[in-house]
Amino acid sequence: MSFFFTFDNLPKTTEVTITIPQLKSIEIENHLKNEMNKNKDVDYMNSSLMTNSIVLRVNDKKFSKRKIEKILHKWGCQASDFYYRKLNNRDIN
Repeated sequence: MSFFFTFDNLPKTTEVTITIPQLKSIEIENHLKNEMNKNKDVDYMNSSLMTNSIVLRVNDKKFSKRKIEKILHKWGCQASDFYYRKLNNRDIN
């Protein structure tokens, strides 16, 4: 399991869980973590090799599914599912 935090002035009020069948190695996990760390629209990323998924906290007004799919494709991955969940203040802090 891996995670990181970044902060900017835009509120990140949506959690996106992405299932990635190819997420089976720490190497791919680290590449994805580094790519997401460069993406200012992503505030938080958690990943799991056990569930082959990543969880992102994003601003839903600026989130780009296509941008995430391009990042995944760069590392030989493809999302099989995107699940969105609105967060309330209790979940964010």
